Amino acid sequence: MMNPVLATVLEVLGILMRFVGLIVLGLGTGWMAADAYRKGVWQLQIAAVLGFFALVAVFVRFATAGALGAFALGSGIGVLVWGLRARGETQEDTPQG
Repeated sequence: MMNPVLATVLEVLGILMRFVGLIVLGLGTGWMAADAYRKGVWQLQIAAVLGFFALVAVFVRFATAGALGAFALGSGIGVLVWGLRARGETQEDTPQG
């Protein structure tokens, strides 16, 4: 039989690891969707957006509120950071007149 304090500590560690893991998953999918949308042809853009929205729909249906929040936080940061960075890079790459 496991000590109740140890069980509680392990449960909290598991929750924190799930939260961090879903933030990382959100960052990765947000970056992948933003990068594919920016660099790809229209077929790849459609596939990236539909795949991202399908993953979000699966999370809304099957994940807990905390897991969905962690994924949304990570994907929002990923899309914003890499989307804004990509926009800044394209402006810097264009020759000024």
